[in-house]
Amino acid sequence: MKREFEQAKFSYLSAKDIDNTSEVYSKIENCEKEMCNDLISKGDDFYDAKQYEKALGQFNKASSCTSSKSTLNEKIRLTKQKILENQILAIQSKAEAYFKENKLNLAIEQYQSVRLLDKYNRNAAKRIKEIGAIKQLLAERSTQVFSYKLTNENNYLQFKNNLLEDVRANINEKRNGYLSLDYLISFDTNGVNQSVINSISTSLNGYSNFLSKASQKGTLLPASKGGYFLAAKEKVSFDVKWKTSKMRFKSTSKGITALDYSKERQSVVHNFIKKQPFPYGNYKVEIKDKEFKGVVFSDIYMVKHRVVGPSSALYSMIFPGWGSIKVSYGKKGWGRLTNFILSTGLAIGSKLYSDAQYQNYLGATNQTDIDKYYKNANTSHKVYLVSGALSASIYLYDIIWAISQGSKNQKQSKPLRKQLSKGPILIQKQSITSNEK
Repeated sequence: MKREFEQAKFSYLSAKDIDNTSEVYSKIENCEKEMCNDLISKGDDFYDAKQYEKALGQFNKASSCTSSKSTLNEKIRLTKQKILENQILAIQSKAEAYFKENKLNLAIEQYQSVRLLDKYNRNAAKRIKEIGAIKQLLAERSTQVFSYKLTNENNYLQFKNNLLEDVRANINEKRNGYLSLDYLISFDTNGVNQSVINSISTSLNGYSNFLSKASQKGTLLPASKGGYFLAAKEKVSFDVKWKTSKMRFKSTSKGITALDYSKERQSVVHNFIKKQPFPYGNYKVEIKDKEFKGVVFSDIYMVKHRVVGPSSALYSMIFPGWGSIKVSYGKKGWGRLTNFILSTGLAIGSKLYSDAQYQNYLGATNQTDIDKYYKNANTSHKVYLVSGALSASIYLYDIIWAISQGSKNQKQSKPLRKQLSKGPILIQKQSITSNEK
């Protein structure tokens, strides 16, 4: 097409010498216009085919002949933008390849070239910053030992929590024990686990083997940053000891007593006892004290409860009122005991006095003395019989009441004793914590 217009233009130019009219000049102008449009059309085709360099060449040729300057200039601007974008992509691709191959100096040169072409290129700016950080890291890595707690916080805390869980399991299983540990988490710049036990003192058999397996099973991962292993260390210290002791509490109408120095423990146990449907009796408690980092954590279990039952009647048989005091935990029996002592004392006194007066009666020689001694002996004997009967009544009643109340005690305390038959009852649970997040 272009060739045809060129030939036509040449013909019209030749004809101009013969026919120098406006019509010839118009034909020549139309040929030039069509030739220019053809350049632009070819430039568009190259642009659509993403052959931007060739497209730009066509547009530049057309710039001297077209009458639509603004439209053509926009095509040239867009084409130059595409050429620039391709140049940036090519350089950036090369830079990324260098970066992945860890050729940092070559990579940064390429990214800087990108910035020269496009000073607002975010990816290049980001990579230049990353490479700078990596170079700084490499410089630090050659001389510095990092904190494993900071580089691998989750691994560090998980490892400590695993050790703590194992300690808790051993505490639950064993009544008494101790563990004093100084352990060093250590990784070198090759990512090799060099962790060691600096010192250990423990009652737990095979704990060193457990610790070695715990550090190697994947919980502790090498310290790294930006794809580079770092030398990192962190000390892990444990100092825990535990001991199980027993305490006995006695709950009566006068209150709860126990031989223990800890008011806090007493308060916890007292509150538990007071909540029971039948709070009286003897209670046996086990306390496991766990000292960790200077803080004491205590687990308290109720292990036994015993109440005074019908057998308390034996005390009444020995001394009426005594069984009632026992079975009522001091609430009742004191009056009965006093009355029994008074009535028995009166009976014994009356009996002795009656016997003495009767002996005087037998030895009397005159009627006045005989009548007086007889009357005294008879009256005292009656008092003896009445007070003796009263003592016997108190004696029998106290035995029966002690049996009845003892049976009632056992019935009321049965739910707690039934629960204890299945195992100890937890009163307080304080799990040891490291207080580290």
